[in-house]
Amino acid sequence: MTGRAYMADHEVQLPLINYALNPSFEDGDPPGLNPVPTAVWTPYTRNWMAYKNAAGDTVSLNPTGALPDAEYGGIRAAQMGKVGTNGPAYLVQALPGRISRRFVNRQFTMSVRVACNAVGIAQLAYYDVANGWRYSGTNVLGTTTYETLSVTVPAGGHSGGNTMLLGVAMPGTGTAYVDSVSLVDGFLPPTAQQYSCAPAMAGAGYYDSFQAQLDPKCVKSLGGSSVTVPYNTTTIIPFSYNEVDTDQMGTVNNRITIRTDGKYHLVWQLNSTGISAAGDWFCMMTRSGGAVPFRGGTYTQPTPAAYHNGPAFVAIRESIVEDLIAGDYLETYAVVSSGGGSLTITSDYSYMAAFRMGD
Repeated sequence: MTGRAYMADHEVQLPLINYALNPSFEDGDPPGLNPVPTAVWTPYTRNWMAYKNAAGDTVSLNPTGALPDAEYGGIRAAQMGKVGTNGPAYLVQALPGRISRRFVNRQFTMSVRVACNAVGIAQLAYYDVANGWRYSGTNVLGTTTYETLSVTVPAGGHSGGNTMLLGVAMPGTGTAYVDSVSLVDGFLPPTAQQYSCAPAMAGAGYYDSFQAQLDPKCVKSLGGSSVTVPYNTTTIIPFSYNEVDTDQMGTVNNRITIRTDGKYHLVWQLNSTGISAAGDWFCMMTRSGGAVPFRGGTYTQPTPAAYHNGPAFVAIRESIVEDLIAGDYLETYAVVSSGGGSLTITSDYSYMAAFRMGD
């Protein structure tokens, strides 16, 4: 998203970043949480957790996917149901200490999009170690139409590994759909266009910093299924849906197709469970079927036994800036280049993205 500054007689737009992590539940697809335990912070999906304050209330979280915030580009939403008014229930994400320590005494606007079946049952909730909980007003719509809840406050003090918490509190009885949380510098919540182009891929999240600046034409395509890459066989990686797409560039035949000439920041990441024998694997992006890739990354895997004593997944991420013209298309490939084994690329955390920087 963008902010505005004035220098001499010229208006300049400055890039801002949404510091929230996994803001629209795009990273992970939980089976639900029913019921939410009392007085226990319980993980829900990556970077999100739930809490119920009072034993006399019943709180449930249904799987993400129902009623996403389409205006803001959402593909998933959390459905939170609560019966009882004995105390608030929370669905929040925690910004870990390595991020939140940067924010002390800076002014931020926190926002979240909600759609509720009754008026006055949900509010934005924000916590830091210096000030405790702070809240927005409650929702004013009682329909399936999304609305924005926001507060603008200075971030409080930070100590040790303490986190900042940001999300939704439900003091009342009803059902709330939650999507598109944001934490940005300044005094205004993001618009739909700004949010869609800057969906929290910054900080210590699992995505690159990928944001709209002067020209909000961008696309991010996610993997739809895992794929096996045989040894010494260059294999195209399938991408089946778009998390963000503001210029109709999105995935068709596993491609991003450029619609507007310009200079683009290209980012691609492939996530693997490893190859079946010690060796190297390589990922690359090509333009319009070209034989020479823009650039690629290589990972050297030790023996399978040594590998499985280490991380469960290995990802290669690359980026480059290129001049592209309308009609160019981008594809992502993987190949096992040594060792003789096969490779599995997972749909989780694999993506390709293109962001237009200008002419």
